[in-house]
This record gives sequence, structure tokens and C-alpha cells, in this order.
Amino acid sequence: VDTGCDVNLCRESFLRRLSGVHSVSSRMQLSGPADTCFGTVHRFGCELSVDGESYQVDIHSVPDNTIGYDVILGRPLFQTNAVLRVSPQSVTITHVDATQQLMNINANVSELDIGVRMLSSTVQEMVDAYCPAQGITAPMKTVIVLKDEVPVFQRPRRLAP
Repeated sequence: VDTGCDVNLCRESFLRRLSGVHSVSSRMQLSGPADTCFGTVHRFGCELSVDGESYQVDIHSVPDNTIGYDVILGRPLFQTNAVLRVSPQSVTITHVDATQQLMNINANVSELDIGVRMLSSTVQEMVDAYCPAQGITAPMKTVIVLKDEVPVFQRPRRLAP
């Protein structure tokens, strides 16, 4: 895994070992560490399965002596719903469902946070027993006085969604 790599790469020998993969010719000039330059030979799309999760990615093949590993997974993998977690013992790639994350927000703060625990039950009782004395009224009256007979008009504005 190389999070600084702009494309996913594999060696040509690795591509030849894959059966049933349809690749197309793809010439792209890349630059590597220490200003080394090399080019891609082929490109193919595949479904990458990691720990039971599948990700649709494009992989570019390069000559065997260009990279030190059979496959380098770059940034395009992490532009999907994949999350990279690095710990001293392992590197794991997990799939995150954005809707699950939004629905799983837990705030462990009590509804009534007054700071003093002894008074919280008393304050809660006061809040529950509160009854507003006055109804909802707005004792305001608006009068528009025109100085001439020209009607007042303004085009409606749209609000941003």
C-alpha cells in the first residue's frame, strides 16, 4: 500500500499470471522516487477483494524491474469507501458504509447536564412541571403607508437548497 502513489500498479509478470483478465494498451509516463521515470504498458479493471469487501479499481502494469513489489495499491483505492488502518501489528483495509456511520452517532451526555448531581433530580422535576403562564401571542401590528399610487413589488428570491 502506497498512499502517495496516484495509480494502482502491478508488474507485467504478475499480469501474465492472471487468467481471464482483459487488458488494454495504456501508455502513461510516471515519475517515481528520486526522479526516476517509467511508463505503463497495460491497464485493466478488476474487482479487488480485501477481507471480504470488494472494491472496483483500475490497475496499470509496468515493466518488472520498475517496482519492487508485484502490486502497489495507491490512492485510487482510498477514493472508494475503503479506510486504511495502520497499527504496530498490522495494516487493515476496511469498508465503511457512510449511511451507517451517520446513523450511529452516540453522544454520552445526559439530557440535563447541570454540573451538580445532587440537584439534578430537583431541576428535572421543575422542568417537567413547568407550564407557561402566557400563550403564544405577538402584540405587534404592521402598517404600510404609501405616499403614492405605485404598487410595491419585489421579485421573489430563491433560497439556496
